[in-house]
Amino acid sequence: MNMRTGALIVPTAAALLLAGCATDRVIFVTKTSIGLDIDRTPGTVSIAYDRIDGFFGPRYDNGAVPPVVASINTDLAVFAPQIRQVYATGNAATLVVTPSPQLPQPLLLRGNRKSMFFGTSTTVGLKIGFDVTGLPESLTLGYKRKEMSVIPVGTTKVKDAAGNDVEIDTYPSVLASIDVRIKAASPADTSFGLNQFFATGNAAESLAANSAAIRRSFITLAQKALEPAAAVVVAPELQARRKKMADHVRALRTSGDKNTLGAIADALNLPKQADIPSETAAILDEIEQRSRDAASMDQLSTLLKPITRQDF
Repeated sequence: MNMRTGALIVPTAAALLLAGCATDRVIFVTKTSIGLDIDRTPGTVSIAYDRIDGFFGPRYDNGAVPPVVASINTDLAVFAPQIRQVYATGNAATLVVTPSPQLPQPLLLRGNRKSMFFGTSTTVGLKIGFDVTGLPESLTLGYKRKEMSVIPVGTTKVKDAAGNDVEIDTYPSVLASIDVRIKAASPADTSFGLNQFFATGNAAESLAANSAAIRRSFITLAQKALEPAAAVVVAPELQARRKKMADHVRALRTSGDKNTLGAIADALNLPKQADIPSETAAILDEIEQRSRDAASMDQLSTLLKPITRQDF
């Protein structure tokens, strides 16, 4: 199957839905393009973002639909951008949005067989320029990612509350994730990190249940999306204080000061993260959650002052 057909699935699925056609397959597709161009001479920053998400599948009489979930989280910080993207279906989609999930029993490979498709395609391009002093002067980043699955719905028998055999539909799990981390502090301190996972079936469910970093990305974004609209309105003074604290944390990330970041994370009672970008993202999320008003910002500033040596 040609991955270039992914962009056509959204209008096709919409047409099928309007036609009222029944289906025994679930089609799920995402397509993401990101462009970042930074230049100090003249001082400019250009950002481009394009995203498509599409789903086509059965809807049952009781209102149930096969579970799917997709997320992208990026800060596009100057000279240290981070991109994290996750795609999941079936039990893996449910597990990845659950704070403390219980891994289900593995499914046995038995019964009638049908073909399914799951694929990803990723392109990343990076160019960094430095001035004569060794400081980063320009950064150009291009990121393109496609994810697509075409999965038949199966049927199995289970016991209902009365002990009778009933047939229910089943939907397999797939999971794909990518985490891109870039650091451009100097020619000798430049790094490009990339973690990528691709899993199906029981392996996808195990990955979704045991990866705290992946689940945190989903849960944090979901909580923000469900917050009341009034909570988005923030006083200019509080915005400035938040920004000052966030800029301080980002500066620690750029300098690679893992010890100080770790001390801040400990003070905020955050779980340990495997790398600096993940720890920075967790700290920035926690700062935004805790600084709801001037009083809570005062408490946060006081809590962190022994570590940061600053008032925010």
